[in-house]
Order: sequence, then structure tokens, then C-alpha cells
Amino acid sequence: MEDHDDKLAAWLMLGITVAFKIGLTLFVVIAYPSGPNLITNLALNWPWLVLTVVVVVVLLGYAVWWLRLVRVRAKRARLLHGEWNVDSGEIATDRPRG
Repeated sequence: MEDHDDKLAAWLMLGITVAFKIGLTLFVVIAYPSGPNLITNLALNWPWLVLTVVVVVVLLGYAVWWLRLVRVRAKRARLLHGEWNVDSGEIATDRPRG
């Protein structure tokens, strides 16, 4: 159980650090709007920007994959239901129709 607690603490520390970094950068850019300030912040924080884009793309890819999985499973369930659950009026008999 300690290993889980250690991992949780590490992820929480990383999350707090990232949130503080993003929050402080946004505050500086909004509080002092100028071209050189924006360029300086982009130059100092470009690894964080790249990492953010990568994380967002990965999360969106996972979300699209998961939604497709849910839709395919629902379709499979409908097909199985349609194949095995036949109404009594649709049962085939040997006598001719009409």
C-alpha cells in the first residue's frame, strides 16, 4: 500500500508544480502585456508548451478510442440481441405464407 501512496504523492506534487507554473506564467503575461514579455515567456516555457500539446493529443486520442470502443460494443450487443431474440410472429414455419 505504501508504493501506491508514494506514487500518488509524486503525481500530486507534479500536478501542483505544473499548475503553479502555468498559473504564474499566465499571470505574468496578463499582468504585463507586451511583445517582449510574451516572447520571453514563450522562450522560457517552450518545453512545457510542447509537453502540454503532446498530453492533450494523447488524451484526445484515448478519448476517441474509448468512445469508438463503447459504440462498437453497443452495436455488437444490438446485433446479438437481434440474432437470438426473435419475436413469436417471426418464427419460421414449414407452411407457405399467404
